[in-house]
Amino acid sequence: NRHSIEVPMSCLDAIPAMFDYLYDTTNDKVNVTAETAVSLRHLATLFGNRSLFDSATDFIQQDLSSETAITYLLHSDLFRQKKLSNVCINICAQEFHALKIRSLAMLPPYLMERILYSKHFRGDDRYNNAVCAKVAAYCRCQETNIDGRMLLALTDFRVMPEICPEEALFFIKFMIALGMDLKDDSEKDPHNLSNGGRMLYERCVDAASSVVSGVIDSLCHTNGLLPPDIGDSTRMPTVYTRKNKMISADYSQLPSQVKV
Repeated sequence: NRHSIEVPMSCLDAIPAMFDYLYDTTNDKVNVTAETAVSLRHLATLFGNRSLFDSATDFIQQDLSSETAITYLLHSDLFRQKKLSNVCINICAQEFHALKIRSLAMLPPYLMERILYSKHFRGDDRYNNAVCAKVAAYCRCQETNIDGRMLLALTDFRVMPEICPEEALFFIKFMIALGMDLKDDSEKDPHNLSNGGRMLYERCVDAASSVVSGVIDSLCHTNGLLPPDIGDSTRMPTVYTRKNKMISADYSQLPSQVKV
């Protein structure tokens, strides 16, 4: 009798290490890395090899940290290893301020949401502006995968108490691009969930006042509408940094009624 087991393509990188472990009698240690550990656990489960599963698990326990948690989170989510996934979520939440955006950008939005709403999330006053900047950077990277509901979840006051002025215009532009209704309908139905968009918009408007003034001054100077000694130099320097160019671009792309 022949038996077959279907192995996912995502396990291919781990198969050589599994074969070495099973058939190399001179070596009783599995050649495992952060990229293959979860796959090896999955293969061990498929083939009923407890020692391979334990070896991969031992490696994960020693290797798991804030630097590797996102890698393990992606793989554990792929192979539906819920216990490991929950551990990774907790580590990412506890060490959110230390996570690199290039790593966060690999996460699908629903995993980012799980991190922000974890009970272990550290969103205290020391990191409020950093949380906003990191969420905005993440949204830029995942812009095509984020809808209105997800944007409101990622920017909710409970996880992002403050909106940093430098990112306020980006969030407004993003809401408009998503076609979110920014009208104030709270008097008609104060419990309407669509009012979340209006609340985020108002928070962004409050935060954006200083940078908008600076952008207008800078654009006026650039276009020769103001002499160089006019304008509040504390708002935004005429010599643009990369960040200031992004802010100016965000402002320029807003509809005229929103600019006003």
